[in-house]
Amino acid sequence: MVMTYSLAATWAAIGIALAAGQRISRKDFAFSLLFFMIVNTHVYNFMIDLFRWMSVSGRTDRFAAFLLYRSIIVPAVLSASMALSGGRLRKWGYLAAGVLVLAATDGVHSALRIIVPEQWNPFYAAVYYALLAGTGVAALSGFRRLGKERAESDEMGGRTRV
Repeated sequence: MVMTYSLAATWAAIGIALAAGQRISRKDFAFSLLFFMIVNTHVYNFMIDLFRWMSVSGRTDRFAAFLLYRSIIVPAVLSASMALSGGRLRKWGYLAAGVLVLAATDGVHSALRIIVPEQWNPFYAAVYYALLAGTGVAALSGFRRLGKERAESDEMGGRTRV
């Protein structure tokens, strides 16, 4: 049952992310997806190993469900939320909805004993995902700025601006 739930959630997250990814450039969407994959994977390991806020179930099916959640579902949902928001302040509700969905999913994972919370709860998960989403928005704006600077540099014949 855990694997069925996890695979269905994974495919749903991928489908939502691909549909939402049509609203922004492929380069921006790929950057946000890869950014969230790299950061979320390592931060979860950091929290588990260093702070002992949660532990992962040792059963194979539950551990595989945790890996799918950490590596695919969270980055896909956050990237889709960023694509739908488009970086506009009035549409940040999409980011908030994505954060709440992920916090609720964290609660479901606690109930299914995929993760065993020791000092972790859905409120902490919501704060973590909100910080992760804010970091992603800042990183994407920096990525876009670098692209504009490179385009300006190419227009100037390869010289950099001082």
